[in-house]
Amino acid sequence: MHLLDRYFRQFLGIWGQIFNVGELNDLWRYEPDSNIWTWMKGPQIVTNSAGSYGTLGVPAASNNPPAHALTSHAWTDKDNNLWMVHKRGDVWKYSIATNEWTWMNGYAIWNQPAVFGMQGVASR
Repeated sequence: MHLLDRYFRQFLGIWGQIFNVGELNDLWRYEPDSNIWTWMKGPQIVTNSAGSYGTLGVPAASNNPPAHALTSHAWTDKDNNLWMVHKRGDVWKYSIATNEWTWMNGYAIWNQPAVFGMQGVASR
């Protein structure tokens, strides 16, 4: 199994809604060999958390993406970091090595207009 595949399968972000009780933003690690789950990051209760953004581009132990009822897009990079695009467009990076989230792009407040730029042209 490729190393990135292993990391991708082992880490599971729990962003979703539990029986109309509230929204979650937990991050769990699953070890398939031992069939054991480990809580890695985020509140341990249903909080509907607004998250803790910190400073754009700066990792911190206190950073955590907001809770959300819908699944986000996620992937791993060549450095074994986990990436996620939140429903409202904010982008997060999770470092497995440091157990820290970094807010990488997007707004930290709700209801901001989307900025699309020019089709086919990369932008920040």
